[in-house]
Amino acid sequence: MNIDIKTLYKNAVVVIDTCCLVENIKGCQKFFINSVPYLKETGSRIQIAYKCIQELYKIRNDVSLPEIKRKSAEEAIEAINIMANEGLLDVRGQESDSFGDSIILQNLIRYFVRYNVVLITQDRGLASDAQCINNFISVKSRKRKKIIVKNLDRNGDIIDIIPKKKENCVW
Repeated sequence: MNIDIKTLYKNAVVVIDTCCLVENIKGCQKFFINSVPYLKETGSRIQIAYKCIQELYKIRNDVSLPEIKRKSAEEAIEAINIMANEGLLDVRGQESDSFGDSIILQNLIRYFVRYNVVLITQDRGLASDAQCINNFISVKSRKRKKIIVKNLDRNGDIIDIIPKKKENCVW
């Protein structure tokens, strides 16, 4: 399913993951820039977990990591700060939360019972787990809402991601 950025913010809550920010910072920066008019028009905000931001600071400060990865984390922090200062990005969570992927999955469950959700990630494992939520039996959307998992290309365009294993969903 292709998603046009023009309709994305009218129809879904958008959640972004650390992996996408670090592994494809240029694409994320372009996505943020392209999103600004639509976020302002719809009053929507991109969602990011507090723990994801903490992960970015950890990566930025970890001298054992390659310089390019640390620089990407620094650029991601700057981009997030700009978007947050413009009122276009919401940070969800707190210091006491568990790790980033866990919080993202909890938030996806919380959101999808009322809203369509688009998770933007390059983490194929997280993508697989997020898609499994659509099949939950005890927690489900009464309004046929879905979680859609996507990635970004280098131009900031929304593209498909292939989950690690669809058969991870037991049902």
